[in-house]
Amino acid sequence: MTPFELDIAAQGATLRGTIAHYAGSGAADLRAARVLAGDAPVAFIAMGSSLSAASAAAALLTGTRPVAVLEAGELLHYGLDALAPGTVAIVVSQSGRSVETLAIAERLRGRGGARIVAVTNDPASPMAACADVVLPILAGEEATVATKTYLTTALVLGALARTLASGSPADALPGPGLAGAIDAIAADVAIADEAAAGFASVGSLAVIARGPALAAADYGALILKETVALAAQPFGGGSFRHGPMEIAGPAVGVVMLAPTGRTHGLSIGMAQEIAALGSPVWLIGDDATALPATTDRLRATTLPAVDEAETPLTMSVPIQRLAAAMARARGRVPGVLLRSQKVTDRE
Repeated sequence: MTPFELDIAAQGATLRGTIAHYAGSGAADLRAARVLAGDAPVAFIAMGSSLSAASAAAALLTGTRPVAVLEAGELLHYGLDALAPGTVAIVVSQSGRSVETLAIAERLRGRGGARIVAVTNDPASPMAACADVVLPILAGEEATVATKTYLTTALVLGALARTLASGSPADALPGPGLAGAIDAIAADVAIADEAAAGFASVGSLAVIARGPALAAADYGALILKETVALAAQPFGGGSFRHGPMEIAGPAVGVVMLAPTGRTHGLSIGMAQEIAALGSPVWLIGDDATALPATTDRLRATTLPAVDEAETPLTMSVPIQRLAAAMARARGRVPGVLLRSQKVTDRE
């Protein structure tokens, strides 16, 4: 296995370590972030897979306080000066050195009076040095494309959001079933092989989801671009019907994420409709009784069921396996970046 695939396999164990930290001594850091934030507006500021993870966390705060998810590359040049006074900046960078996120943290700290929470894999990073509270993700070493760091970032941001919403970290962490579900999914090294074969002749991919799983769609599209060098675009299910449905057909493969929840019936129905229009579709759900039978153009896979709020983590793992399988089929080494780098240090 490549280092990328070894990282995929290690995610369950890594999550257990991060959960154990925040169930123990790390709970004090979550409480410190809650005290720092008070009832103020918060802005999640990130790039890449960190931004995907932030979107799921922000949704947990909807209705509790003003909240924004901001791409650091745009905010740095457009809008940083207009950030609402008193806003707590939650800066997220796995390395703590991503050029745009670091520049924002430094600029905010230089102004004085800023309140900054840093979420990073490197508590000794320059971004962490700008923060009032540092929340480590404890992902350990990672080869290139984000796997462990995405899952642990999503976990820590979710715990932070729940703590900000409730005032206490006591119920902020997932139960033990999450890491076990990740183990089971990651251990199935062939989970994506049939889908990858079905996508062999497509020119692009659409990754579609609704609700919390949208974060996994956004992350999945990113790593498919990185790993397979294939155009991949995330879509909300509703948005796909508002025009993009026109791209459905044999040249466009579709990954549809349909976890149990408010909209899983809509997602399953859309997957069948898109397959009928000619697209090869991989439908990923967590309730075998609700998924349709596999056909020539529609393949259905059932994952272990978790709370819908945890699907940004579980639903990401099959797409990691898909990226590895499609990369290998296209003559690429899974996880090896040819034009990008692990830490983006220039704009």
